[in-house]
Amino acid sequence: MSTQKINRNALCLCGSQKKYKHCCQQRDHEQAATNQVQEIAAAQHLTSAWGHFRAGRLQQAETVCLQLLEIAPQHTEALQMLAGIAYQSGQHGIAADWLTQAIAINPSCQLYCNLGLALEGLGQLHGAVDSYRLAIALKPNHADAHYYLGCAYHAQHQLDAAVSCYRKALSLKPDYAEVHNNLGNTLKAQGHMDAAVLAYRKAIGLKPDYAEAYSNLGLALHGLDQLDAAIGCYHKALSIKPDFAEAHNNLGIALHKQNQLDAALTCYQQALSCLPDYPEAHNNLGNVLQVQNRPDAAIGHYRRALAIKPDYVNAHIHLGQALHMQGEPEAAIGSYR
Repeated sequence: MSTQKINRNALCLCGSQKKYKHCCQQRDHEQAATNQVQEIAAAQHLTSAWGHFRAGRLQQAETVCLQLLEIAPQHTEALQMLAGIAYQSGQHGIAADWLTQAIAINPSCQLYCNLGLALEGLGQLHGAVDSYRLAIALKPNHADAHYYLGCAYHAQHQLDAAVSCYRKALSLKPDYAEVHNNLGNTLKAQGHMDAAVLAYRKAIGLKPDYAEAYSNLGLALHGLDQLDAAIGCYHKALSIKPDFAEAHNNLGIALHKQNQLDAALTCYQQALSCLPDYPEAHNNLGNVLQVQNRPDAAIGHYRRALAIKPDYVNAHIHLGQALHMQGEPEAAIGSYR
């Protein structure tokens, strides 16, 4: 429908009995000028916020975004940046709140993906799955959304569903190294070690400095009793990422299995120097110390593991065994319980 231009000298259509040029036209011009000033201010604030955010000055970025929202309360980019700041700070609930506001204004695939990540951070896996599904509904060919959905399914132990999601993501983006790695993790969890090895090797081929994929490949090769090859993978992972606590721990497990106790002990100690509150490394170090007939030290590490992770079944069992060997049967029974 076309609109007819109003003669500025005619009576205003609002019924004020004033000429249009002295009534609504003047008001419209004033509003347009105000809107232009606000748009310029919003753009300046957004540029400033991005500068702070990229430089890692999160508090300053947050302050500028909040000022921007005072100018433009429905500015979805500011809401999304506030969510990103909260997420990086470990405030997943606040991130989810900002993202929910942004989605209410202008839903998008990326916003739903980010909301899913925030909900996963809160341990709300069902909500995360729903969010990723909504993302896919808006953009079916978004590889990240399928990848994130696969990760959430894996966390829910829905392994077949996870594999399907990863394969869909790879059909959309075949060179997605992280998806190949996570596909390997799920295949390994299903007991498909040979297929997992192939997935990890594909990830490494796409991303040669992928320390996590080398460590995971080592675990799969360990599962196939290829200990020397596994050890080589752990060493490669650590050459890329020397402070990789999990790789130090995995290397220690392989060396322990080869009865290289001193070397294994060193690996566990290095893992704990990287990550002091690593319950598995404390438990594994306790196991080596127990074999070396150092029960008091072993018991200390088992107890440390349980202080970090009270429901750690293996640590309870190992602590009970160590206490029993120390002639403390009642304490051992208490640990088994």
